[in-house]
Amino acid sequence: MRIAPEGGGNGLNDEGKSGTMSTIRQGVKKFRRELKEDSELAADHLSNKMGEQIDKYGDKLFADPITIDAPTGPVTIYPQRTNNILEQFFRGVRRGYRRKTGNNSMHSALQAMLADTPLVKNLDNPSYMKTLLDGKANLEELFAELGATQFDKPDEFYSDADRILPGFRALINLPDLPGQVIRSLTKSEGMIKSN
Repeated sequence: MRIAPEGGGNGLNDEGKSGTMSTIRQGVKKFRRELKEDSELAADHLSNKMGEQIDKYGDKLFADPITIDAPTGPVTIYPQRTNNILEQFFRGVRRGYRRKTGNNSMHSALQAMLADTPLVKNLDNPSYMKTLLDGKANLEELFAELGATQFDKPDEFYSDADRILPGFRALINLPDLPGQVIRSLTKSEGMIKSN
């Protein structure tokens, strides 16, 4: 488990320093005792909330690592105790978006993003790329080897083409749809000419 050093300048994005789980557990227990024993902290609402969270999730914070049998032999996995890795990732995405667009709100960009888009960040990981390329020099060489993608049936690619978008069925069923379209276009045209 890694914790950020006290004097570090990277804040939440700090990679932290290595520490043994037992040392960290002892430090958290000591901190929890201080929350109870210090009269000023015991009277503070936020300190009490923090104490409740430590009591509630303390066992999960210090869960034992999991050992699995992999093809190369036993591998020990240390589960993440926080979501800081994902938070760091999205802070980086947001910072890049702000630099590119000057817009602080990413709501519409995240809504438009394909679900697997964040996986592109894996291309920055050297061990991931080594596994992905499997001896090839670069992605271009890998894709060149894959060749053209073919569908068993040409219609498979366009299987969704006849799908009606949500809300359009109600529009199609309007009794005077052509007339309404003509009136709205005429109204829009009149507004454009008057401007």
